[in-house]
Order: sequence, then structure tokens, then C-alpha cells
Amino acid sequence: MEIHRKTRRPLEAWWAKIFLVPIASVITWLVLKFLPRVHPNQVTTVSLILGIISGALFVVGDWVSAIVVYQLCMALDWVDGKVARLTGKTSLFGAFYDGLVNHLVYIFNVIGLGFGLGISWQSMVLVAALLGLRGINNYLNDFLERE
Repeated sequence: MEIHRKTRRPLEAWWAKIFLVPIASVITWLVLKFLPRVHPNQVTTVSLILGIISGALFVVGDWVSAIVVYQLCMALDWVDGKVARLTGKTSLFGAFYDGLVNHLVYIFNVIGLGFGLGISWQSMVLVAALLGLRGINNYLNDFLERE
């Protein structure tokens, strides 16, 4: 697909390559066709809202809905960047806002998952481990993108 080729990023995880990026390319096409004046930060805000909803769904134990909404949120995370690059609306604030939303959504969902599992030392260890791994992942991504 042309949208994917024009907006491809060098570091893409296997799940993103197989699932999220193709879906995001289709959503990007739909967004630009039916909402051509949309701003990338608006897409980021919708992603944030979906991330909060998925975190809440984890808390109440609706695992399937939480996972589906979280994956849609993650697809929109790719859409905002694609829309920005294709429309020439990239900005330092947009990059900052996108990164902030990514971190917030991850934190909401990990904590939601922890509460959804019940408050126990095991769930709190899981939450701490996932947040720690996220920190390591961010460090490695920053390091690899510099190369």
C-alpha cells in the first residue's frame, strides 16, 4: 500500500509490522478521504481517549473489550504519525504530545491490568515489572534510533 511505503519507520516491532501498521494504513486512508482537514493531534487525542477506556475495561475485568480497544488505540498511534507526514503537519509539539500519550496510555493500561487481576503482591510485581520493561524498551529505542 502506498501510504505504508511513504510513511514507513525504520524501527517497527513484529506485531506492528504484521498487524498494526497494515490496519493503520487503511485507517489513515479512510481518515484522509473522509476527514481531510483532521489534524494529527486530534487523532492522538482520540488515541488517548481509547487508551483510557481500555485501561478502565481492564480494571472491570472485560479483558476482550480491553484488548480490542487497546489495539485500536495502538493503531491510531501509528495513524497520527502517518497523517502528520502525509499532510505536512509535523511539529515538535506533535512529536512530544504523541510520545506523552503513548506513555500515559501504557501506564493506564498496565495499572488497569494490575487492578483487574486484583490487588495482590503478584499483580503489583507484574505492574512494576511491566513499567520497568517499558523504561528499558524506551532507552533501547532511543539508543537505536541514534545509530
